[in-house]
Amino acid sequence: MGDEVALTPLIRRIGGASYALDLHIHRGEEELARLDLVTATTDLASRTSVPVPPAETMSPPTACPVPNVTAPGSPASAGP
Repeated sequence: MGDEVALTPLIRRIGGASYALDLHIHRGEEELARLDLVTATTDLASRTSVPVPPAETMSPPTACPVPNVTAPGSPASAGP
């Protein structure tokens, strides 16, 4: 059902209230797209920026929301 692609997110910068990612999309050895994504962390109620949470407060990935794709390091992607 369709093509299988690999997504490779690369953290380029982590700032006080934002972070930047480069996202590479491949089908086999062919690079299909390269995206530059900058996300600002905000408080939705006040609509103001807030600090990026420290990594130790984040949960490790357990599954990828895209069907038939597993997050690196998740139990489903672990080899034998």
